[in-house]
Amino acid sequence: MSTWSLVLCEGPHDQEFLCTLLVVAEKWSIVEGFQPPGQARSRGPTFMTAVDPSGSQRLAIAALGGVPKLLGDLGCELLRYNSATATAAAIVVDADDDGADKRVGQARELWARAGLSDSTAPQLGSLVQGKPSSALWVAPDCSSSGSLDQLIVEAARLRNPRRVELATQFVTDLARVDSHSWGPYEDKARAGAIGQRWRAGGSLASALQVRDDWMTPDIAAQPPFRPLIEFLLRVAAGQ
Repeated sequence: MSTWSLVLCEGPHDQEFLCTLLVVAEKWSIVEGFQPPGQARSRGPTFMTAVDPSGSQRLAIAALGGVPKLLGDLGCELLRYNSATATAAAIVVDADDDGADKRVGQARELWARAGLSDSTAPQLGSLVQGKPSSALWVAPDCSSSGSLDQLIVEAARLRNPRRVELATQFVTDLARVDSHSWGPYEDKARAGAIGQRWRAGGSLASALQVRDDWMTPDIAAQPPFRPLIEFLLRVAAGQ
């Protein structure tokens, strides 16, 4: 008998990266066409579903399109409609400059608005047992300001630090020429520049499409990836 757990994240790049961690580090697979039971509406967010090697655990990862939707009505709707059948429901959100503590408060408020028990409201970096169990990961590491984009760049740095150095210089020079600050998008731009060697376009999406060239199983043993991978595995198992 297979079980499934729900993961809510911000966007397709985050969704792709979370799936990639499980594929590269844990030999999971990605399946097409999985419809989470009780999904709120036929034209909801895009799901990617990761399946463990035994086929008994599924993580349905939904990209909601940014923090306001993730922590707003759409996230609330998905939690409410899927809570009856999901083993666990997890929220993966960037700290940005707001900090982990603020995200914890927002996640617990979202849980309450979805009509779920306060006794099972999510806690930072851990799994709270319940029906469903809850979990919260605030990227990059449940303590620092920042985002999952930083982890994408770090994954590339482990494989080829020189390429990341060149990509960083490219982004810095371009910002200087254009008199424009990349601000919160700097890591996204840097990761896109890393992908130029394999696929032109300079976007983070193009870099992720060639992930096998710059993400290896070695990351499974490296911080800060190991804690995030273990978090996802706990969510999938619901314990």
